[in-house]
Amino acid sequence: MALLLGGILFGFIKRSEFGIFVGYAEMFPFFGAFLYPVLFYSGILFPAKEGASFLATTGVPGIATFFHIACYLLGAICGFALADHSTSKREMSDTFYFVRTAIRDERKFFKGAIFLGLSFLLLYLTLIGWGDAIAYAARMRSGYFDMISEGAQHFLFFKSLAISFTFIVCFIPFMLKSSESKFYVFIYFLFAIMLYAVSVSRMVILLNIAVPLLVYLRIRVKNISTFIFFTAFASPLLIMFLFYGKPLGYVFFKLISDGKIVGVEPYLSEHGLLSAFFGNFGFIWYSIEAGMENILITRSPLIPTELFLSMVGFVPSRLLDYTGLSFIDYRTVDQSLACLNTQYFGLDCTIPPRELGLTAYIMPFGGAFILGVVKYFLFRRYEKYFIYFSRIDYAKTWYPILIIILVTMFFSFIPSVLSQLLFLVLILMFWSVLSRFLRAIAATYSAPTQAKVTNASYKHNQPGNG
Repeated sequence: MALLLGGILFGFIKRSEFGIFVGYAEMFPFFGAFLYPVLFYSGILFPAKEGASFLATTGVPGIATFFHIACYLLGAICGFALADHSTSKREMSDTFYFVRTAIRDERKFFKGAIFLGLSFLLLYLTLIGWGDAIAYAARMRSGYFDMISEGAQHFLFFKSLAISFTFIVCFIPFMLKSSESKFYVFIYFLFAIMLYAVSVSRMVILLNIAVPLLVYLRIRVKNISTFIFFTAFASPLLIMFLFYGKPLGYVFFKLISDGKIVGVEPYLSEHGLLSAFFGNFGFIWYSIEAGMENILITRSPLIPTELFLSMVGFVPSRLLDYTGLSFIDYRTVDQSLACLNTQYFGLDCTIPPRELGLTAYIMPFGGAFILGVVKYFLFRRYEKYFIYFSRIDYAKTWYPILIIILVTMFFSFIPSVLSQLLFLVLILMFWSVLSRFLRAIAATYSAPTQAKVTNASYKHNQPGNG
């Protein structure tokens, strides 16, 4: 199964740089649900802390977990084939026209988005304080939420605003192809690094720095074999993000709080490089088994209310308090998504089930099949959009990339990410309405002038006039 899914993902990367974004979207399912069990049963991989705790508490995942993963793969194949036969050129042409009118100048939009993102980030850092912002992020990653006062926590909204603007990574392939835009790409990388410092989220680094680096390689190196060769040299940098992404938060915290630079051990490095790498993803396999166990025990699906409440999580908590709607704050639910696996792992609420694990809690087998169909239908459909757009105007390829980023955010089923997702969608809808409104006004005021020019040209071209 791992070879089959790996072949599908390799096909995406072989066809275009769009495949890098698909690979990022499927990173956790592929490494955690398909490759991890193979290495585990082969005996060459030692379970990390979470895996060892799960095995001691619940036991080794069984045949039901295998079939759940197989159903996901079957759904992926069906979704890919369905998109391959249902996406028409007429449909892509109509969409291209819409995209062309949505954003006229991609460079200006990219620059404006960076300016807004940096503005919100600097406002957050000013209100919170640089030291507290960095230290608080490190403590949050460790599960401690009492580092700053309750009043200061209300300003976290501005950080969420700043993080939402990382969606402009969808413009990066076009900006990388444009020689005059390299400076703004560099500014964007600095923006991503600053966001990482105040969030200690490895996904910020992976999506906004690692993925663009791989995209740049794929654009420059057309031959897939050469691309793999250069990627092998870049892989230590990517692995470093996984190994040191979380521990660096503790380094920042000690530097700010004690003024000391402390040493740091790679994340999950107790049992060697291979176990450390796959230890970042193995919780997916165990989470599927946890969902199966839960169904057997409760005899009913488990649908967390946090999944729905998180969609309005972008609303500042202070506003919810003032309006008496604090009960819809996803942070106040009794059982959060991060706690679903707690009784099966025997650990604190730090292991989210993500998409394959959550479908096992809701609807084993069938849920995985539907998930595979939907995801790979969208992957293949928008890959065809990307290739079609790139042949006409590469600047417009941001649209299919953005769709895949939104799909990736949604299927993570992480409350804070779902909150950012809906907020981002609202921003894009607002921009679409505003841009159309401004163009309508511009067209209204320019119409009389155009009419005068047309009349003048008509008179000038009449017989006897000139």
